[in-house]
Amino acid sequence: MPIRKYVITLTDAELALCNIEAQERVQHAINTNAAHRETKTVAKDDPNNFYGHYRGCVSERAVEKYFGISHQSNTYDKTKFDLSNGCEVRSLQAKYSWGCMIVHKWDKPAPYVLCSLTEIANEFIVAGWRDLADCQLDKYWRADMPAPAYFVPQTDLHDMATLKQRFAA
Repeated sequence: MPIRKYVITLTDAELALCNIEAQERVQHAINTNAAHRETKTVAKDDPNNFYGHYRGCVSERAVEKYFGISHQSNTYDKTKFDLSNGCEVRSLQAKYSWGCMIVHKWDKPAPYVLCSLTEIANEFIVAGWRDLADCQLDKYWRADMPAPAYFVPQTDLHDMATLKQRFAA
């Protein structure tokens, strides 16, 4: 059964804050000598992965807006969740908006939400969600990629309304 996708619009002020937070994330990575885990997929002209950090920031902000929860500043503590409600967020570039949600063997148990960027700078699509245990299935494993991982098709995601209901219960 097809699921609904939700268009979330961020304001110019929210985008500006995401830009600042992405710069802070890059500086933290430089200061701590923390390489991006997926260095094989980072563009050569963006060695500090600013775009990846920015994409993460705007996606997290869009999903927070969908849930109506306040923004939590990233403390760079990998034991904490992306969102204050215990969710992790995955993002897709606009050109891959039809693509799969990607999770890894080392990811922490949580509901994972997929958010994709659009061709419009301040619009984002919250596409769906799935629990990590339901993502880390053999049928989703792809070793033929530059960075092997689990690739969950959007057709296998759950509608976001069901996750909202879970949190309301």
